[in-house]
Amino acid sequence: PPLPGLLAVREVHQRPSSGPEMRSCARCMAFCAGAAAWAAAGPPPRRFSEGSWSEPFYRPHEVKLQAVGLVNEDSVLLSTMSGVQALRGGLLTRVLVDPAGDIKAFHLCHHRDSIFYQVQSRDGGTLTTKEYFILSQNSTVVKVAQDVAPAAALACVDQWLLEAATDGLRAVNLTSHDERQVHGTESKGLSSLAVAYPADIIS
Repeated sequence: PPLPGLLAVREVHQRPSSGPEMRSCARCMAFCAGAAAWAAAGPPPRRFSEGSWSEPFYRPHEVKLQAVGLVNEDSVLLSTMSGVQALRGGLLTRVLVDPAGDIKAFHLCHHRDSIFYQVQSRDGGTLTTKEYFILSQNSTVVKVAQDVAPAAALACVDQWLLEAATDGLRAVNLTSHDERQVHGTESKGLSSLAVAYPADIIS
């Protein structure tokens, strides 16, 4: 005679298909089929009550680095389109955020202990050059221009700010705010600036 265990297995397989086990299996298969159809069609459209709204909280331009300023061996400034942050000892802290628009140019001026940056309005019409003083955490406007392209690079020397612009190399006096053309169209296409002795006095 067959063993009791084998007999039990054979009896289960010979039970009619209308038992509770089969009904439970049918319900499970129906649920899986419904879930598969929902996944294929995608989730239903989101519905909000009147007066509600949603806004994405992640914007790639907020974390994409545009420029870096080395303060010392333990600290570095990181510039993005939305602001400037400081990295010290592995900790990232916010230095400045300008609500007027997007930061397009950045330069760390060591001998003035300040940050020069250009911010372009959201509509692209106004370009404002500012100086942010790190210790006092105050900023001043260097100049405002309309319908001009941002500088490809900035650099400071003595009491002057150099700009690599589309029409050449310009210099802005930080005391009188006078502006002069250092080099004309032959300097077009500049992508970076470097000053050997930025703290020297220009006579």
